[in-house]
Amino acid sequence: MPIHHAVWRVGDQPAPLMSSRPSSEQQLEDMIVRNPRILSREWMLIGRQEVTLHGGLLTCWRFHLARLNEGDDVGDP
Repeated sequence: MPIHHAVWRVGDQPAPLMSSRPSSEQQLEDMIVRNPRILSREWMLIGRQEVTLHGGLLTCWRFHLARLNEGDDVGDP
């Protein structure tokens, strides 16, 4: 059975936020690079694309799981 979650704007008149999609994969990648917390506050971005042995680009995200103590903050890049 599918589960639906909604994100709401909080205030005197709560309202669900409209869902949307990035216009391209590139836009999504750029958003994640600017703020990796979109995915998880416990991950630190350490790589984006790798050059293959044949000179091509392979999109592969590499993340480091930041071991945080309760109350610690990863900080902004």
